[in-house]
Amino acid sequence: MVTGKLQWLTFFTSKLKHSVQGELVKQAIVLLHEVGYKVVALVLNGLSGNVRMVQEFGCCLDVNLVNSFHNPLMNLLVSV
Repeated sequence: MVTGKLQWLTFFTSKLKHSVQGELVKQAIVLLHEVGYKVVALVLNGLSGNVRMVQEFGCCLDVNLVNSFHNPLMNLLVSV
C-alpha cells in the first residue's frame, strides 16, 4: 500500500448523467487501488447529480444521514 496522501480533483459537467459519473468514479477507485492507493473519502458539492450518484452508491443524505459507501475492492468505507 502506498503511504501518504493523494488529492485527486475532477470536475464533471452538469450535462453528464449521474450514472455515467458514478461509473467514472468507481473506475477511478479501482485504478487507484491497482497502483496501491486506498480511497477513503470523496468531497463533493451539492449538485443534484452528485447527490444522486452517491445515493446509488448507498449513501443517504436526508435526515437519517448515511455518508459512506463500500469501496468496491476492499472491506473499507469511503466517506462522502
